[in-house]
Amino acid sequence: MISRHSLNRRRLLQATLSLLATPCASAAQNETPPAPDLNFFTTLNANVRAASMLLLQNDFLAAHALLSKALAEVESDPARRWPWRLHVLPVYGFAELGLGRTQGAVDALHLAIQAQDRIKAENVQPFAKMSIFLETAIGLQLLKVEYGRQMLTSIGAPTALRTVGELPYDTAYDTAELWFTMARALHANRNVEELARFYRQRIAPMQAGRDDLPALVAQEYRHFKIGLLLWQAGQHGTAAEALTAALHMNSARFSHIDRSSATMEGIWSSFAMRRTIISAQLEQARQRDSLDINASSLLQKLILAKGGAARYQATLMRKLDASTDMVLREHRMQMRQLEDQIAALPQTMTDASAFMQLAAMHGLHVSQVSAALHGGRALPDQADLDLAALQQSLGKSVVIGFFVYAPPLAAAFGPAPPRYLRYCVTASSVTLRDLGPQRPLEQAVHRYRAELMSNTAPGSQASAALLARLLLQDLPEEVLAASEWILDPDAALHLLPFDALPDAHGKPLAMTRSCRHVSSLLQLLNPPAATRTGTVGPACIFANPAYGAGLSQPATATMRFSVAGDDAMTTQRLVAVAALPDTTREADAVATSLRKLGIAAQRYEGAQASACALQAIVSPIVLHVAAHAILGQETAAAPVEAQDEGQQLTDMLLPGRRAGLLLSRAGQADLMLANDIARLPLDGTQLVVLSACNTGNGTVLPGEGLASLRRAVEMAGAHSSITSLWSVPSEASTELMRIMYGHISNGMAPGTALHQARQAMIRHGRPPLDWAGFVFAGNDAPLAPRL
Repeated sequence: MISRHSLNRRRLLQATLSLLATPCASAAQNETPPAPDLNFFTTLNANVRAASMLLLQNDFLAAHALLSKALAEVESDPARRWPWRLHVLPVYGFAELGLGRTQGAVDALHLAIQAQDRIKAENVQPFAKMSIFLETAIGLQLLKVEYGRQMLTSIGAPTALRTVGELPYDTAYDTAELWFTMARALHANRNVEELARFYRQRIAPMQAGRDDLPALVAQEYRHFKIGLLLWQAGQHGTAAEALTAALHMNSARFSHIDRSSATMEGIWSSFAMRRTIISAQLEQARQRDSLDINASSLLQKLILAKGGAARYQATLMRKLDASTDMVLREHRMQMRQLEDQIAALPQTMTDASAFMQLAAMHGLHVSQVSAALHGGRALPDQADLDLAALQQSLGKSVVIGFFVYAPPLAAAFGPAPPRYLRYCVTASSVTLRDLGPQRPLEQAVHRYRAELMSNTAPGSQASAALLARLLLQDLPEEVLAASEWILDPDAALHLLPFDALPDAHGKPLAMTRSCRHVSSLLQLLNPPAATRTGTVGPACIFANPAYGAGLSQPATATMRFSVAGDDAMTTQRLVAVAALPDTTREADAVATSLRKLGIAAQRYEGAQASACALQAIVSPIVLHVAAHAILGQETAAAPVEAQDEGQQLTDMLLPGRRAGLLLSRAGQADLMLANDIARLPLDGTQLVVLSACNTGNGTVLPGEGLASLRRAVEMAGAHSSITSLWSVPSEASTELMRIMYGHISNGMAPGTALHQARQAMIRHGRPPLDWAGFVFAGNDAPLAPRL
C-alpha cells in the first residue's frame, strides 16, 4: 500500500512533469512568459544548503524533509519559479536515492534534466549558465579532493580519507552530480535498457573544451562511473564505450597539462586515475576471457600508464637542470632548498603545518617551472608508443612484466582487492595472464626474502619454488627458450631476486638465462640521452670511506633525526659503523679492469671518499661506490595493507627520502640521501655500481615504481646500474665484483658480466644470499672509453 505522503509526493512530481512537458504553451499564444522570480533564491537556498550539509553526513531523512519543503515552495508559483527546479531536484533525487526510493529518484532527476533542457531551449538567464557552472563546480571539487588527498595522506591523514584509487567509486554527496546520480537511480531501479539509452543519448555526446580542465575532469569521472554501472548491468558493449571515453578524457586532461602549468600532485592523481580506468578495462577482458585477444591494445595503455608520474617528474627535473635561463635556475635552487627541508622533517609529525607550508611552496615552484618548460607532448598518448618497433628492438630477448591492477567489484560499486597481471612480449607475440590477488603473492615474496636473510636453505627453497609457480606458470615456449629476460616488475616484485627462482628442472634461473631490469618498457625504445656537457669524465671509484670509530660488528646506521625543539636542518645523529677494508681490494679490481679497457679511473678512499667529492664529479664514464648504505624501513616484512600510502607518495616525490649512502666527512660518517644523488650530473655515465647494502630497495608505490638509490641514479641520467636487494656479505660482494669486472675488462657488457659472475659463484656452491642480491638495470652494452 502506498502511503499518503508518498502519493502526494508522486502527484507533485507528476504535476511538475506535465508543466515541463508543455513549456511553451503561453508562448504559443504569443504571450510573454512571466520573468523568473530571482528574489526567491535567498529563501530557497537556505533550505538547500542546510539539506546539503545533512547529506554530507548521510542524514538522508532530515535532508529530504528540508528539500520537500523547498520543492513545495518552488511549485507554489510554478510559472515564475520553475527554473529553480534545477537547483532543488538534483539534490532531492540524491536524497530519494539515499532513502532507497529508487523510482522517486528517477522521477525527480528526469524532471531536473527536463528543466535544464527547457532553460537551454528558452535561454532563460541567468539559469542558462547554471549547467556550465555545475559542470565546472563538480570538476573543481574532484580536483580539490584529488589534490587534498595527495597532500593530506603525505602527512599521515586518517585512514578513512579517500584515496585516488577509491575516488572514482565515490558516491558521497560532495562529489555527486546530476548525470551520475541519474545513472545510479536507473541502475538501482533496474532500468537497464534506459540506462544504456541514457548514456548513449545524453552522456556520450558531451564535449568539454580542450582548455576547460574542470569540465574534462568531470566528464572523465562521469564516463568511468557510468561505465561501471553499465558493466554491472550487463551492458558490456556500451560499458566498453564509456571506459574508452573516460580514457580519452584522461588523455585530454594530460593534453591540457602539456599546454599549461602542472603540480606534481595533479600529475600523480592523473596517472592514478588512468591506471584505475585501465584496471577496469583489464577486469572486463579477464571476465570475458579476452585478455589475449586485446593484448596489444591493453599493453600499450598499460606501458604508458605504468610509472608515468615518475617519468614526468624525472623529465621535468632534467629539463630544469639543463636550462640556462636565470629565472628557472633560481626556481631550481629554491626547489632544492625546500626538498632538503622536507627531507629533514621527522618521519612522524604531530604538527603538519610545517610540511604543508613547505609542500605548498614547492608545488608553486613546480607549477611555474612546468609552465615555462611545457610543450612537445611530454605526457602519454597511445600514438607515442610503437609496439611493433619495441618488439623489433628485442631481438632474441623477451620481456616479462607485471602490473598491479585494482579491478572493480562485479556486484557492488567499489574496488575489489588488487590483482597481479603478467605480460610477456617477444619479437612476434604479446600475451597477458592474470596471476590472482596481490596479497598472497606479496606475502610469499616477503616470506622468501626473510628466509634468504636468515639463510634457512630448506625454507627458502620451498618459498622460491612457490614463487616460481605463482609468477612463471604457463610461460610461452618462446619466452622459456630465450637466453635473456628483460624484467619489468611492479610493487613488491621490485624486491624479488628473480635469478634465484628455480626453473622447471629445479636449477636457479641464473644458470639458464640472464635477467636485467627496466623501469619502463619505453627505455627499450628510447636510447640513453647525451651528456649535458658533451664530454665524459674518467671513471670514479669510491671505497673504504673513513667512518671514525668503528664497531666490532657492523651496525645499522640511522638517518637524520630531527629533535623536537631543535633546528631540523642542523640536528642529526648517526650511529657509528664498521670500516670496510675489503672494499680497497674491490677498488683495485675495478681500477685494473677499467685500465685494461683504456678507461682511466680516479679513486676516492678514506677521508676523500666524501659526499662533497661525489657531488663534484661530472659525467664519469663509470661510477663505482663501495660503502655502507642505509634504508629507513624494513622492506622484507611489511604486508601490503600495512604500508602507509602517504609515506609512499612522499618518498616517490622525494626519491629515497629514507635511503642514502654513508660516505665520509672530515674522517667521520656522513649521510648522502638519495634525493642528493638524484641531482648528480650523470648524463653519459654508462654504468653506476652501488656495491652496498639495500641500494636497490626502498619505498614501493604500485604502478609508479620504487623510491630507491637505483631510481636516484636513473633520475641523474645514468644509462645502467647495479644495485643490491639486501645486505650482501662483504666478502661475497667483493668476490662477485672481482669476477664481474674481470669479464667487463674482456669487453663483456656489464649485465652479461654480472650474470657470468653469478654462475661462477653458483658453481662454487655459494648460497643465493651471496650472489642473487645484485640487480642489473638499464641499457646493457659493453663499456667504451668514449661515447
